[in-house]
Amino acid sequence: MIFPGSHALRLGLLRNLTSEAVQVQPCGIDLTLRRVLRVKQSGIIDFDNSLRRSAETEELTFPVSASVAGSHGSMFMFMFNLL
Repeated sequence: MIFPGSHALRLGLLRNLTSEAVQVQPCGIDLTLRRVLRVKQSGIIDFDNSLRRSAETEELTFPVSASVAGSHGSMFMFMFNLL
């Protein structure tokens, strides 16, 4: 189901907005970035969770250097300030 950002706001589905006036748009919500993590080592999911392991990550600080931002083959996790 898709509905306007103002409807999501009225229903109480949104929290931690930096600025309702700026972020709530007619066609959705503009997100603000909380942090960026670079995945250093992959995690594991298995059948019975006996070998389960979360991915090892490192938090990137801003401004991010060009060598990090342009690193090919890297995987990043983006965490937002909503929901």
